[in-house]
Amino acid sequence: MNKNSKSILEDIEKMIIENYYPHEKIGKYIEVIKICEEKSDQNKANEIRNELNLLNRPLGVAGQITDIWKWCKENLNQPFPEWEKKSVDYYKKRLDETDNPLHKARYAYAIWTFERDINYAQKAVEYFLRTGKRCINGGLYEGKWDLVTFCFEFATKLSLALNLQQPLDITSVLENTFSAIDTLQKNGEMGKMMVDLVGVVASLAENIVRRPELRENQRIREIIKKVMKISNEIANYWHKEKSYHWQQSYLKESVKLVKFLGEHKRARDFLIKIAESLVEEGRSKSANKFVESFFYEEALKIYFDLGMSQKVDELKAKIRECLREAVKRGEFKEVSVPIEVPVPDFVKGYTEKLQEKKPEEILQTILNNCYFIPNKKQVIKTVESIKQQFPLSFVFPRKEIERDAPRRTFTEETQIFELKVKRQFNIEPKVRELLLHGLFKELFKEKVGAEDILAFLKKGKNISENNFKLLEAGIWHHFRENYVASIHILTPQIEEMLRNLLVNHRVVPTKYVPTDEGIEEKLLGGLIKKAKDILGEDFSEYLEVRLTPSEANIRHKVCHGWMRFEEFTENLSLVLIYIILKLSDI
Repeated sequence: MNKNSKSILEDIEKMIIENYYPHEKIGKYIEVIKICEEKSDQNKANEIRNELNLLNRPLGVAGQITDIWKWCKENLNQPFPEWEKKSVDYYKKRLDETDNPLHKARYAYAIWTFERDINYAQKAVEYFLRTGKRCINGGLYEGKWDLVTFCFEFATKLSLALNLQQPLDITSVLENTFSAIDTLQKNGEMGKMMVDLVGVVASLAENIVRRPELRENQRIREIIKKVMKISNEIANYWHKEKSYHWQQSYLKESVKLVKFLGEHKRARDFLIKIAESLVEEGRSKSANKFVESFFYEEALKIYFDLGMSQKVDELKAKIRECLREAVKRGEFKEVSVPIEVPVPDFVKGYTEKLQEKKPEEILQTILNNCYFIPNKKQVIKTVESIKQQFPLSFVFPRKEIERDAPRRTFTEETQIFELKVKRQFNIEPKVRELLLHGLFKELFKEKVGAEDILAFLKKGKNISENNFKLLEAGIWHHFRENYVASIHILTPQIEEMLRNLLVNHRVVPTKYVPTDEGIEEKLLGGLIKKAKDILGEDFSEYLEVRLTPSEANIRHKVCHGWMRFEEFTENLSLVLIYIILKLSDI
């Protein structure tokens, strides 16, 4: 191997601290591999590849894990899937040769996962700690917080998992971590490096709170009290500076620490401080009402969990006010495009085909027509086409608003795609329902009456005696144009018909609740999922999108009293009758 490659490797050895994703080191190793291959030194090239296998990758091919050490942390004591046992001899040789503590830590851990020799696990903990301490004490951590934090965190997790003995027992590792926190405090550090190390101790506290021998260890308790004191002091400092994000970050760690100490009232007080901080931060963002409402939502979750109903009501009112103001300001708005639906032409053409048919045949013809229910596969294709044209609209988070308040937030691209499929599936029936409405109105003039619908339902397969009596009342209310009554009666009967459908197909529509040691009826969403194979993909999706919280949420709005008076329309009443007729015919 020539002098140039040796010089590069010597430079790498001097890199005690590096980025968590070590771009520079990877670049130097790749340079050495090229030199080795030019010199036909394949053995040395393979050795360098062994080195690369221990480093997080800035980029990876599809399906490849790039954060190797996160995987190792989450799958402790297991070899990383791409590591090979044949590399162990090389790692042993390098462990003896190098003076770089970070390299030693990685080599030792890799060897441990294959050979299960506890000495190598101990070395891994020792050298990860040594790396972290050298960086903190030497002031080498600036811009490298993630790697330094990882070293302390990994040492802590490995020591705890293997129940290592002194001087690498969990108490000793915790003392080393506190020493680093103490040094940072003396250096006036109050940002990411400090909060991350406090987080390491807080996570450990969460992990050992149910282990009496550690929870009652006086040295551990003393350290956690000291860390909590530092965390609270910094949180107070950031509050005075109106840096609410940093204040909240430290308070969140304090909650974990104080819970370990069993001081639950103080934990509650810290949570209230976090909520108050979020509200203050929201007020500071009042120039953008949509952003302001976000912070109120976060505070609302905390108050809700704490059972503080008055605060919950206050924040709900603030959120509604913010969202209304955001709409007025044009911060976000619903985009709609008017379309022309040729109802008269459709009705005329359809009724001409039904001229010679009897009422029962007319109803059966309509139910057999798949047009009124969208095809889910086609809807997905439509959304995929929209995604190709407007890809960014599938990246930015989506907020679902209900009753002037946020109900759900979607952040993942797959969630947003699924949401758009639901919304598209909800839009398409609305157009088709206009046609169905026009068709039924025309047929009800002369061809089909309430008695004909009831006669059809009387022969239905999924209608009980009580079910029928209520359906009868609802349908007569529809024909008397009392749509408030018809919709209130018919909506819950769809749920009961689904139960009857499941029973008729020998599927149990209930679930056992272990906590209550009793049987509980499945509600609408669960019933639709249970009946999917019977209903078919398209009709089950239609019921879910139109009736459940998945999208239109008609069932909840009606049964929980949320439906606005003007929404109790003839069109909706007819849609419910159509659904009931279809369910009776399955």
